[in-house]
Amino acid sequence: ESFSFSSFKEVESACWYNQGLNFATCHSNGSYALWDTKQQSNIVEIEKIPYGPYPCTAMTNICVKIMRK
Repeated sequence: ESFSFSSFKEVESACWYNQGLNFATCHSNGSYALWDTKQQSNIVEIEKIPYGPYPCTAMTNICVKIMRK
């Protein structure tokens, strides 16, 4: 089974996490997004620009680490 996900920003890097159930992308405008593969409507779970409200330097790499209690 395959799905496609759409982003209106240029993707610089992607990373799978949570045993392949989710993935993260970082973009050329300095934002990153966390995607849920269970969402078939291509909805981004979270999207943030961590270094300001305006586009900035591209994020070229992303790595997600899950913190468990």
